[in-house]
Amino acid sequence: TALDIAIKRNLIGNISSAYSYIANLYIKKNNVDSVLNYLTRNEEFTRKNHLSYHQKNNFLNLSEFYKQRGNLKRSMEYKQAYWELSDSLFNQKKEIAQLTHKNELADKEIRYQRSRGWLYFSGMLIAISFLLYVYHQKKKLMQTYRKLFEQNKELSLYKENFLSQEEKGKGQSLPAKESVSVGEDCPFP
Repeated sequence: TALDIAIKRNLIGNISSAYSYIANLYIKKNNVDSVLNYLTRNEEFTRKNHLSYHQKNNFLNLSEFYKQRGNLKRSMEYKQAYWELSDSLFNQKKEIAQLTHKNELADKEIRYQRSRGWLYFSGMLIAISFLLYVYHQKKKLMQTYRKLFEQNKELSLYKENFLSQEEKGKGQSLPAKESVSVGEDCPFP
């Protein structure tokens, strides 16, 4: 039978379901003793194995069984146990949902912090790259300024020499050779 297979394979949930199924078959056959036997065995089994969902359903079955037999006190005891376990399971489910939600929020926060870290790192990398580029450009510009300053200085010296030679030689014309050599010393054409 299904119960024997479930027991051999130690399929806990299936064992409880098989007890309930067999009890329902005996209800249809109106075999009261067998119904009570399987419902009681299921109650012990579900309690021992902490199968709250199956235990809750078994409490409801036992409540109905005792109600049909006219034992309203036992029926109400099992109905009360059914409601208490139902509430407990509902609260557990609600608590699990809240914890799952908190866990998801924590995971999102971790992912956000990681992405923020990468963003910060990328921003710093870009900033450093930009600063290195600016530094390199400034260095090139300073070299160009130095060269320009040197050329300007040479030009000023050349101009001063030229003007001083021109003042000395006012009225005298410069030899052709000197004017050519002066032109060759000038860094600009």
